[in-house]
Amino acid sequence: YALEEILGRSPLEFVPAEYVGVAGEMQARRARGEDLGDYEIEAVTRSGERRHCIVRAAPIKFDGQPAVVTILLDITERKRAEDELRHTLAINKALLDAVPDLMFRLDRKGRFLETKREGIPAQNFYVPPDQFLGKTAWEILPPDVADQALSAMTEVLQNRGLKSFEYAMDLGGEKRHFEARLTPCGED
Repeated sequence: YALEEILGRSPLEFVPAEYVGVAGEMQARRARGEDLGDYEIEAVTRSGERRHCIVRAAPIKFDGQPAVVTILLDITERKRAEDELRHTLAINKALLDAVPDLMFRLDRKGRFLETKREGIPAQNFYVPPDQFLGKTAWEILPPDVADQALSAMTEVLQNRGLKSFEYAMDLGGEKRHFEARLTPCGED
């Protein structure tokens, strides 16, 4: 809208019908001097397109009379990006949940930050997650396995590529053989 198209008109003329009640209540509360902070609402453009907006308003004096200056900040693209991100995260979570393997995220110091627990029997962990999260591989794993893992991790961080190695550990009184695959994830 051009400035001359909105001056003197009620803000309620620019919101979809289902928001008029909420927007009217917010407008009345603000007129009574309540500080409502920012809030989200939908607005309608001249062409009828709905846009997600953050409403920012403040009381002012206009021609000696109390008034409210209102700014609508269009966040439609941000909302779309957030929706896409939620969708992508849901897909990635579903894919990871379908993989029966153990997965860990470590920082560059070899500290366990996260693990995938869903669908993994407790006996498949060398140490229960609540006992190893926040600790380093050297504090948890047998020294030879920790050395292998951290050597591979150093290589992965330098080359920014995938690295795999095989190792064996006693798990539940039985020697088990594993393949580990490491890949960089973020900056740390």
